[in-house]
Amino acid sequence: MSVSSVFAFIKGHWYLAAALVLLILSLVRFLNRRRKERRKQEEMAHLKRRDEALSDALRNPLMADAPELKENGEAPVEVKWGERAAQSGKSGKRQDASEMIEITEISTYARKKYVLHGENRITVGSGPGCTLVIQKDGVAPIHFDIFPWSGKLCMRSAPGTQTSLRRGKNQAAVGTDGVYLKNGDQILAGTAVFEIRMFRA
Repeated sequence: MSVSSVFAFIKGHWYLAAALVLLILSLVRFLNRRRKERRKQEEMAHLKRRDEALSDALRNPLMADAPELKENGEAPVEVKWGERAAQSGKSGKRQDASEMIEITEISTYARKKYVLHGENRITVGSGPGCTLVIQKDGVAPIHFDIFPWSGKLCMRSAPGTQTSLRRGKNQAAVGTDGVYLKNGDQILAGTAVFEIRMFRA
């Protein structure tokens, strides 16, 4: 069959060609949608595995040193930071400007609440340059910081400090790699105790 006869067939049966083009476009759109859904499911599964790993670490902090977890990239208390994000306090991904964080300082006699924007890096310590200045025993000039990463809030200890995260009845030390935060988590820095709550305003 020559090229001219093919063009003649298409010209005589244009509706078949149009239907074929529509079919191809529909197939491409369907495949793109499936690929996006699969990618979203993979991201959600990855975040779920990290949360489960952190919960396991809180039940058994020694699991953080398990080599099989580190080989799989699922070390319970690790969050991978970009240098730019660590310096600027922003994740590199677009954050919702209405994301808020409430930090409640819990003491024997009172509760002090601080409400801050969740897209900004928050430093906590006894030094004058911190976002929250806390004058308590054992609190370093910069003790820990909180900032967003991959759409979630995280916290990490400053080098040379000891900070713990309490989730329910479980408690584990947090290093400089950091952890993802959940509502109701408590951060222990020196004699200071803070409770975390995230919300949209």
